[in-house]
Amino acid sequence: MSEKTEYTIIMIGSAAGSKAFSLLEEKWEELKARYPERYLKATRVRITEELRQIDSNQRNATSSHIMECGEDGVFGALWRLGEELSTGLEVNLYDIPIDQAVIELCDHEDINPYEADSAGAYLVATATPGSILKNLEEQGITARIIGYTTAENAKVIKGPTVRYLTRA
Repeated sequence: MSEKTEYTIIMIGSAAGSKAFSLLEEKWEELKARYPERYLKATRVRITEELRQIDSNQRNATSSHIMECGEDGVFGALWRLGEELSTGLEVNLYDIPIDQAVIELCDHEDINPYEADSAGAYLVATATPGSILKNLEEQGITARIIGYTTAENAKVIKGPTVRYLTRA
């Protein structure tokens, strides 16, 4: 049996920002009937700023695996990351960055924000999380450790319950 490298999983950006931005653009009038306009405008500003914060030239990391969350969301990207690395994962749901307003917008549309379009957010699997986090912080980019790879094949999300990711 070969030894598998253990990685720390870092998330850059937050879940469902792209989906929330789309909802704001497509359903502005409908959402104004439910939420104060200043709340919606502030949410749009926060999402826009976060998406601008991550420049493709700033994502290079030595000995790290980088994956955009994209259309299938954070859960889909975690699945792909585990498959690419041939490892299992253990991720804490509460560590996945997400804006409360994004949760509310997705809930309004009955969308799971962790499975929603998260283009502009990235997962980084690295054996050197301290240097990656320091580098990102120096560039003003928000990032957070959300979990670790494991020797098992199970891709586990721990939160109020334990969820096992399956192929999307």
